[in-house]
Amino acid sequence: MPTFDYQNSANTARQLIQKFGNTVSVKSTESTFDPATGTTVDVETVGHAQAVILPATKARIQALGVRFAEQGSLIQEVIAFAYMDGLSLPFEPRPSMSLTAADGTLWYIMGVTPLYDQTGGAVMYSVALRS
Repeated sequence: MPTFDYQNSANTARQLIQKFGNTVSVKSTESTFDPATGTTVDVETVGHAQAVILPATKARIQALGVRFAEQGSLIQEVIAFAYMDGLSLPFEPRPSMSLTAADGTLWYIMGVTPLYDQTGGAVMYSVALRS
């Protein structure tokens, strides 16, 4: 019985994202408490990755609408999805982070689904975005 070639599939996914995507910036802001000064300091980390940003389908918006209905109306927001190269980003994206597209559009990450290879490394991320 043939075995599945994870490495070949990961390489193909990455090549497609590299070919059809653009460089995006993902920003993480973490608050840390400085006991010496008694203040909270925000530390920003910015990572860059290749990503393909696509408009959301009606089915995906409806699925999100059930999960995020409590957070406000999605009707007034633009929803998109990105397929992001998992090897080029120095940290794992997560909700509360922001993403700036190559054209300058600012997106907020609503959810992330990683696709892991057999060693546990993220090959790519499917990222739900809102304006």
